[in-house]
Amino acid sequence: MLKIENYSKLLRKEVGRWRIGKVEAISSAYLIRLWMQDGTKMQVNLERTPIGKQKEYELWCWNDRPSKVTGLIAQTATPIRIMLQKHNIKDMDKLLGSIEYLIRNL
Repeated sequence: MLKIENYSKLLRKEVGRWRIGKVEAISSAYLIRLWMQDGTKMQVNLERTPIGKQKEYELWCWNDRPSKVTGLIAQTATPIRIMLQKHNIKDMDKLLGSIEYLIRNL
């Protein structure tokens, strides 16, 4: 089970055009909420349970942004994901770079 100490240090960090506005730890994942200046929001999830022999961690989000009207993701949205090794999570700059890479085309 992945445990990131001081994950709150991610708050207010810039990720491309986005800014991290909230980070929440739940039993299965870290929920990283991003905002743009125009009020657009999205969430990136970092799963806490490693996958496979390499013990990599899944960083994922939906390939669509929530509707500004309803706040919901379209039912046709699909997840996009990348796998991270633990040393890439421990380094804040690498983690921020991985989030930026994940959301670069959204």
